Amino acid sequence: MTGFEDFIKLFTMNELHDHDMYLNDLWLVQQKVIMISH
Repeated sequence: MTGFEDFIKLFTMNELHDHDMYLNDLWLVQQKVIMISH
């Protein structure tokens, strides 16, 4: 269980950072779609 608890702590600490990275990736995908469609 210790490994799982460490994973939860790491996930909580990195949650905001991961969320920002996800939004950035989403934005990049949108830019590529816009370039392709025009």
